[in-house]
Amino acid sequence: EQHCAEAVRKYFVFVDEVLAMMESGERGGGCEGTSGSAPALPTLRLRRRDLYLATPFPAAVADSHLRGALCSLPLMSLAMRKQFEAKLSRLSRLPCLADRIAHGRAYCAALAAGAETRGLILIDCFSCLICPDGTPRVPCLGSNHHLPPAAAPFVAAAFDRHFHRVYSWTIGGTGGAQETEEAGEGV
Repeated sequence: EQHCAEAVRKYFVFVDEVLAMMESGERGGGCEGTSGSAPALPTLRLRRRDLYLATPFPAAVADSHLRGALCSLPLMSLAMRKQFEAKLSRLSRLPCLADRIAHGRAYCAALAAGAETRGLILIDCFSCLICPDGTPRVPCLGSNHHLPPAAAPFVAAAFDRHFHRVYSWTIGGTGGAQETEEAGEGV
């Protein structure tokens, strides 16, 4: 709980800096913000309603593949991977899938509370991928921590509820959401 609260607090420090820059028309990035964590903003003036937040996807890797998945993150250097593998090998137990989903729900609830406090829209990409019994709707394949393509319709539906558009998705590849057809008024 303490780790979750601290992670959400740090995230909203970043969000608050972006909001302050958006509302003032200031450009951020580098050392310009109070913590320097906010990215450079485009020159056009953005409004609060232009900022959307989204929850993370659930960690749907099977327990038997979790150690391998944690050591295959794309940004890890070989040295970092070896160091992390050594730390993991000293742990007798990692959180099981049910615990990870419970932690994810708590994190998403904290994100939702922070977004609501700031009057921001939060797109829930977590709940749409969890079955009513609390298991992943679309489990990850082996130690691959990326969502399989079968998750795309559920995530697209979550975005569609907010943007009133129809999207096609590439998950696990290089593409992202692409608008394909107007289905109503846009935001």
